[in-house]
Amino acid sequence: MVADDISPEYRALPDRPHVRPPRRPYPRLSRRQLLTSLILSLWLLTNMLGGWIFLIPQAYAAKRPSDPPAKTTFHTFLKDKRPTHVYRGPLIFPTKAPAVPKGPHSHTVNMNTLLPSAEPPTMTPITQVLSTASLAGSPTSGAPLDLKSSDGRFEVQLAPGSVDLSQATVAPGLSPSGTLTLQISQVVGHFAEQMNLMGTYQFQVVDASNRPISGIRLSTPLTLLYHYQRWEIDTLDLDPDSLYMSWPSLLAAARATKASTSGLTIPLTNDPVAQTLTGQSTVLGPGPLTVGGDAQNQSPPSALLGGVQGNSGQFGLSYPLALPPNARGFVPHLLLSYTSGDPNQRNSAVSPAGDVGDGWSLTLGSITAQKYPSGSASAQTWYFLSGVGNISDRLVPASQSGFYQTFHISHLRIHQITSSDTGQPCFNVYDTSGTFYEFGCDSDALQFWTETNGTQHNYRWDLDKIISPNEGPSAMREYLTVSYIQDCKPCTTNKTWRDSAITQILYGQRLSDKSQDTVAGTIDFFYRAPFDHAPWTQSYGTNYNCTGTPPVSTDLRCDDPQDDGTVKKPLVMSTFSLQSLTAYVGDDSTSSHKASSYSFAYQDRAFPVCYDPYTLIQEYWAACSLASPLAAVPTCSSPMRWAVSSRPSAPRPTRRRYRATRSTVRMAPHATSRARWAPPRASPANITTASPGWTTMAHATTTRWWAAFYRQMRSKGTGHYSGTCEKA
Repeated sequence: MVADDISPEYRALPDRPHVRPPRRPYPRLSRRQLLTSLILSLWLLTNMLGGWIFLIPQAYAAKRPSDPPAKTTFHTFLKDKRPTHVYRGPLIFPTKAPAVPKGPHSHTVNMNTLLPSAEPPTMTPITQVLSTASLAGSPTSGAPLDLKSSDGRFEVQLAPGSVDLSQATVAPGLSPSGTLTLQISQVVGHFAEQMNLMGTYQFQVVDASNRPISGIRLSTPLTLLYHYQRWEIDTLDLDPDSLYMSWPSLLAAARATKASTSGLTIPLTNDPVAQTLTGQSTVLGPGPLTVGGDAQNQSPPSALLGGVQGNSGQFGLSYPLALPPNARGFVPHLLLSYTSGDPNQRNSAVSPAGDVGDGWSLTLGSITAQKYPSGSASAQTWYFLSGVGNISDRLVPASQSGFYQTFHISHLRIHQITSSDTGQPCFNVYDTSGTFYEFGCDSDALQFWTETNGTQHNYRWDLDKIISPNEGPSAMREYLTVSYIQDCKPCTTNKTWRDSAITQILYGQRLSDKSQDTVAGTIDFFYRAPFDHAPWTQSYGTNYNCTGTPPVSTDLRCDDPQDDGTVKKPLVMSTFSLQSLTAYVGDDSTSSHKASSYSFAYQDRAFPVCYDPYTLIQEYWAACSLASPLAAVPTCSSPMRWAVSSRPSAPRPTRRRYRATRSTVRMAPHATSRARWAPPRASPANITTASPGWTTMAHATTTRWWAAFYRQMRSKGTGHYSGTCEKA
């Protein structure tokens, strides 16, 4: 008997009707299943047959022979100058330039409308006949001959009976004859050169035949006055108490014959109320007379734009310093960085190198100011930001008063406020993450120089504080504070900060009310300086670390210029020399907290006696280095050799060293690490010749080419200061 609900797939067992038999191992397929299987099989077969056409090219390609490996490298390309070795005749230059593609504007340059390199003359030439009352032997009483320029800048006062013609001659060695005429004209106005000039004037006295007279002496000095405006002093960065007049052509002639140059360089007396500069000369030409002086801010320039490398042609490298960690990686971004753009931007020979060597920097960022002259397209004070989140750029005023934005889009919020500590402007900066930066709001972070009339010139706002984004009143915030030491000269009346340097960096965590402060790391900096201030500075003493004997003894850094008689050194320049820095885990209360230390060594060349190439005024320059072997004229700069050594807390025995050149760093990252640079040697081959046991770094050919190119450009005065130097 079989149950009614049993499926036809089961077979009935007559002897055991209550037992259900097992399923068939291969169940019957329905028509739908058979049709689906057939369609899928046909689809797969079609794809397989259609894919064979793509396999045919691969089969043929596999049978072809493979290309031979490339053998031409950059070096072989340079050696094989004519691969075909076929002579095509001498190179013939085209007779005319190819046509320039047409555009909406003219591509030609009108040579008659080029911008001048100096301010054009602003005064009408003066021609004044000298009466017999002006000649020697006439009464000396009476009013002087007073000549004023049409622009109101220049004034000449000639006392009666002062013109001595006893040694006067005209070419070729004859005595002057007839009526004498004094001619005064302006050659140029303002001119930014080695010395910034307020004007150059041409003096000559001619006889009746219009022949210039030489050898005129004055029994009573000629009074020369320059009436200045405040904007002239500010835009040319001059100190009115350190300006001079000079007779360049007469100085050159006197030095050529080794004659006395007395009276040819004239110090000027400043009257800040009348705004006049007054000097007296015992000679009356013939030749040009210059009025000017050195720019007073000779501190190392900061980067004005973000990219100093890339396609700009500048060379650079960075050496990161190992520091103790902090929460969320909030540690100082300390890099010992070099860029050839730093020396190239120092266009004044009285500007010494920075505190860590020529071209090197070790800073956390700053804001600097530059004044553009009146009459320019942007006559105002411009600020430049350097080192905020790898951003360095010009600041332009925003639509809201007191706010600035970078010239290139960075989304930084920059607010100029008044500091409660100094009463001077300072800057608050927020980046896109909400991190807060403060510049120049602490008294030791604002750098300025002051004139004798009390006018203060702020030239740099250093970073003094960084605070992480605010995440609520109960959240810990990471912080970083920076302290500075300043070198003042003078220090009482009209205080001027000649230089400043970082002494300590503290970083850690705390609440917004500054409670629960936890110091994660401390970095202490130690310097040589013109003064003792324990523990941060130790005085230089006399002629400290001088390579060569300086012209006069110095208590400054040996490459810093000195006063040369009435010609003064700059008010602002580098005077510190970083000797070492030590990083601690936590505070620096005990040496057991020490994590790492770096020491620095320098070779300071003695400052030389040099002559300004335009005014020919004698002064001391920042240093003098002969760029051998191609230098025909000495080039003055401050080439300092630096060295850094790192002593980690747990040294390892293995060491790895690299040959030191200008474009390489000699490093031993384990037990001892050192980095050095020195002025380039005479032969490019010496640069990449490794000492025994040393490994030469890669890109040796590039290094050799760069060093040779650098020496050649230095020999031409490119990027450095060309002039006439005397060996000390």
